[in-house]
Amino acid sequence: MRKKILWTLQLILMGVLTIYAVFSSQIFYNRMVADTADTLASQIERLDLSALSLRSANVLSLKLSGNRITVISLDGEVIDDSAQGATRESQSGQEEVRSALVYGHGY
Repeated sequence: MRKKILWTLQLILMGVLTIYAVFSSQIFYNRMVADTADTLASQIERLDLSALSLRSANVLSLKLSGNRITVISLDGEVIDDSAQGATRESQSGQEEVRSALVYGHGY
């Protein structure tokens, strides 16, 4: 009888710890994404974009600590990309591009 109670308690404890781990990792991930978006937004706000041409994704990338920069026209065509060998196909169907067109930013 005691063994059955101990096994039941151990199973309950393992279940509670598993649920806690799943929820805490999801909260941590969401917070990390939000912090990264906030940091990138504050870096972009401090840049003087008027001095940059449309074809200077590499220069902008260097000013943003090496983050990948893709310059996209309003119709979704890639103008420039800081990643070496990146494809130049239309990005108009991407969720972050649609969000940027509607709200001014997207990720």
